[in-house]
Amino acid sequence: MACNGSNARQWLQRHTRVRDLAVGDQVQVPGGGVAAVAAVWRLDVGRSIPMSSIDGVLLTPDHPVCVAGAWHTAGAVAAPAEVEVDTVYNFALAPPCSLLVRRGGDAADANGSKHKNGETYLECCTLGMPVPGIPEPVWGSEEILDVMRAMPGYPNLVTCC
Repeated sequence: MACNGSNARQWLQRHTRVRDLAVGDQVQVPGGGVAAVAAVWRLDVGRSIPMSSIDGVLLTPDHPVCVAGAWHTAGAVAAPAEVEVDTVYNFALAPPCSLLVRRGGDAADANGSKHKNGETYLECCTLGMPVPGIPEPVWGSEEILDVMRAMPGYPNLVTCC
């Protein structure tokens, strides 16, 4: 379930591009709290792949998002289209929970956005987070975190496809 295009912005104390998030950063989570980035998984793609764009946030079609209070795959919310992608990112948070990614453009409430300081956000799942209604025995469990911990470079993982 990788993930977020590198230009998406995540809410910290300032807006930070997904590609600039680092282990130890505190990120905004639903409900007004924060969680620490425990691991970053960067997947170097360098080619055209299917991606879903939800109000300017690019996600792989199977990535779970919470829209209007219900979890769906990004591809069920926005039809995938081939997009030239350099890199996608995914994160493990401590504790495992969803994070808020700032939406681009003028779209918003039609897709059930969350609001903070007058801006709109898309709630996205992170690695190891169980997602109601979208059973995922590896990506949505502690198992993926164990796999990541065993990989060279943890907690800053770089792979390619």
